[in-house]
Amino acid sequence: MKSRSITGVMVLFLFLIASLEVSADVPHLINYQGYMSDSTGTPLDTTTSLTFIIYNDTLKTTELWRETHNSVIITKGAFSVLLGSVNPLPQSVFDGSVRGMALQVEAGPESTPSLAIVSVAYAYRALLADTAEYAQTSGSGDSSMWNLSGSTLETNDYWAIGRGGTGNLYYGDSIRTMVNLGVGSQVGLNGQSYYYATVGGGWQTKARHNFATVGGGDRNNAGGEHSTIGGGRANSITTDAQRATIAGGNGNIASGPSSFIGGGGANQAIGSDAIVVGG
Repeated sequence: MKSRSITGVMVLFLFLIASLEVSADVPHLINYQGYMSDSTGTPLDTTTSLTFIIYNDTLKTTELWRETHNSVIITKGAFSVLLGSVNPLPQSVFDGSVRGMALQVEAGPESTPSLAIVSVAYAYRALLADTAEYAQTSGSGDSSMWNLSGSTLETNDYWAIGRGGTGNLYYGDSIRTMVNLGVGSQVGLNGQSYYYATVGGGWQTKARHNFATVGGGDRNNAGGEHSTIGGGRANSITTDAQRATIAGGNGNIASGPSSFIGGGGANQAIGSDAIVVGG
């Protein structure tokens, strides 16, 4: 085909998808789609060479990256390429500043001015987790305490998801997930390498064993392995009451393995497999 330049064709830049995986073994790619027509507005049907250049600003002061796609098929004006598939996109290209993108058709001049790259392509910065806060452990290995700062949902590697800055405590096996969305609440137990404990909410609630769960409420304490407290106030499951459940109520105590209390106040399920409906 005859040599084409930006002059005489209309190019519409469309950033539709930024597919950027955190995993180091997956290519960093941006799905780039555009539309090209001639000077009369007629969409092109051809195959051509396109070069994409990223600059540090829209004035094209400093070139940061470029990539040429030699045989881009344009059908009824539409085309699509994967930026980064020829020349990998360095993580440093997107550092929070506005970048400029220019396009060159075959050996013609670059488009001027360059297109500002904004929101969607900046999903690339998720690799650095700009908005995440990472807690540090006070030690290594099991039985360490995790310190989360701030008051937003945070992750501590694969260790904990919860609210910091609210008096919450996190103890346990540092390679397992803990969840703590309460206030003044606790998951795990100091000196023990427990894991997968969950506090869904509430005030001064505690899930203190492997797989222990407290849905919410006020001063509830699930101390047995695989134990569950749905809610209520001042309900307690003792350490040796594995698989025990208290649905709710006030001041109930389950101390027998696989025991159950449906609700009510000041009830006790002492024996193994004991059931108290309520009252």
